[in-house]
Amino acid sequence: EITERVHSKEAVTNAQNVSQLLFHPKADASFLEGLSPTELRMVRDELPGFTIPRSLLDGAGVDIAELLSTSTSIFSSKSEVRRAITNNAISINKRKVTLLEQRIQVSDLLHDQYIMVENGKKNKYLIEIN
Repeated sequence: EITERVHSKEAVTNAQNVSQLLFHPKADASFLEGLSPTELRMVRDELPGFTIPRSLLDGAGVDIAELLSTSTSIFSSKSEVRRAITNNAISINKRKVTLLEQRIQVSDLLHDQYIMVENGKKNKYLIEIN
């Protein structure tokens, strides 16, 4: 109630949605895709993140192992990424990655700007595309 008075009802709703995404295990891909750009900026401020150039996703996109180990430091090697995929530990935008050769493309972006990566249940990252 105090937050609503100081900020706005919209700010309270945004904060509740971001909290649900980050802490509620039932928040799924549909919920993530339904977040507004403002809410995704709030998520960006709460999670470790990386920024990559849009050109990396042009054409056929980027191989997931390269994205997670070379373009970002989420994993230290491509073999570590492949092991995590084999162990069903990686999600992109709340969708499990099952293919070792998966490519990340512009069509995977949330609001044409973000990719959320999860490694296990507790390690979440937000990649911003510029």
